[in-house]
Amino acid sequence: MPAGFLALGISADQFYASYEYFSTSPDYAKQRVGWNIDYQPQKMAEEIQTRVIVPTLAADALFDKLPYLTRLYTTISPRDMNKDPVFSFNRELPDVANVHEAKMRVGCDSVSGAENSGWLVTEQGWNLNFPRGRFSAPIVDVAKLPASLRIEQLREEGAPQLSTDNGTVITGVVNKAQGY
Repeated sequence: MPAGFLALGISADQFYASYEYFSTSPDYAKQRVGWNIDYQPQKMAEEIQTRVIVPTLAADALFDKLPYLTRLYTTISPRDMNKDPVFSFNRELPDVANVHEAKMRVGCDSVSGAENSGWLVTEQGWNLNFPRGRFSAPIVDVAKLPASLRIEQLREEGAPQLSTDNGTVITGVVNKAQGY
C-alpha cells in the first residue's frame, strides 16, 4: 500500500477494503505518486499457503488427533488481543459431552399425510410443542429464553464456579407457554 495513505491515517484494512476507490480517485492522486503495483501471483499464492492453508491443515490434524476441545479461557481484553493468548489445561474439569439428543414426535393428518403437530422432548425433560409441525415455530417464544443454560467461570485449577443457572427460568418459560 502506498505510504502516503498511512500518513493520512488510513490503515491497510481500510485501503484494501476500498481498493478501487483509493487506487483510482483523483482525490488521492498525490498519495499514489511513485507507487507501482507489484503484482506477483506466485508469491501471493505461496504466502496464502504459508499463512492460511498450512496452519488450517495443522489445526485440522490436531482436531483429528484430539477429537474435542474442552475449554478456551482468556483474560485478555479484545483490544489487546494482538498476539496469541496462552492457554492452560485444568485436569480437574469434568468431561462435557459434545453430543446432545432430543426426541421429536410428529403428528400427521390421516388423509393428506401432512405434518400437523410436533413435540420435542429435550435431555433436560423440557417438552416443546410445535403446533404446526416440526418445520414451524414452537409455541415457546424463543426470544424470551436466555441464550445459555449455565454460565461457569473456569480457573486454571479446581472445579468450575457456577455464575448463572438459567434452568429455572427456562423451565418457567417453557411451562408457561405449554399452559402448565
